[in-house]
Amino acid sequence: MGGTRGAAIGDPEVRRLLSRLPIAVARVEADGRITFINERAGQLGGYSLEDLPTLDTWRQRALPDP
Repeated sequence: MGGTRGAAIGDPEVRRLLSRLPIAVARVEADGRITFINERAGQLGGYSLEDLPTLDTWRQRALPDP
């Protein structure tokens, strides 16, 4: 462990790597804001980050009440 910290999603190299993963990846802040989705998540869900400002918005779109 030695006091080292993991790479932050704000690091351009980390964002580039996460953007290209073949699995869906998203980052949701404690307050529910979605601050990152990768290309695969956008392809699978059909939404962009601008379409999904919060986790509640995603839930309403992905899981609408019948």
